Amino acid sequence: DDGGRDRTELKLGMTVDVDGGAITNTTTGSSATATRIRFGSELVGPVAAVDRAAGTLTVLGQTVKVAVETVFDEDLPGGLAAVTVGRIVEVYALFDAATGAYNATRIEPRATAAQWRLRGPVSALDTGAKTLRIGAAAFSYASAPDVPAPLALGAFVRVRLNLALDANGRYVITAFGVGVRPPEDREEASLKG
Repeated sequence: DDGGRDRTELKLGMTVDVDGGAITNTTTGSSATATRIRFGSELVGPVAAVDRAAGTLTVLGQTVKVAVETVFDEDLPGGLAAVTVGRIVEVYALFDAATGAYNATRIEPRATAAQWRLRGPVSALDTGAKTLRIGAAAFSYASAPDVPAPLALGAFVRVRLNLALDANGRYVITAFGVGVRPPEDREEASLKG
């Protein structure tokens, strides 16, 4: 959320964005100095379903895939076996556009949350009704301030949500954040994706 954090908060399996200086090559390898490290999860919310055989769970209507490489917090001993329906989790993941699922890199339990959070691509949009879909879940943004422009199909959005659904069974967006950060203005840049 663009707030300062301590380096001790970085944990194995977190997904990060690193801003750094030029890469230098020496006889011992390549290196660069980080000037800023951003980290943030893709989902914070309650687990709606767990399929241990398939290695998946559902959070905020999104399918989260668990792999051998997924790091589980020490408060989830046994990995996916310790995840239960109704438990609040924070999921660090990479979105897979081909499958529409999130490949989890780290899963942590959360005791409570003031709001649910999700980052993902808009899969359906009704600007008249002020509703959208991300994955299998429906959202209302009728009362959300600072709606990003342009809000379009395929655009990545970061949303904060009320804990309760509206009368139509939709998640209520209380705020939008930056879904994808553009590269900074520099003389040189390297981009992979």
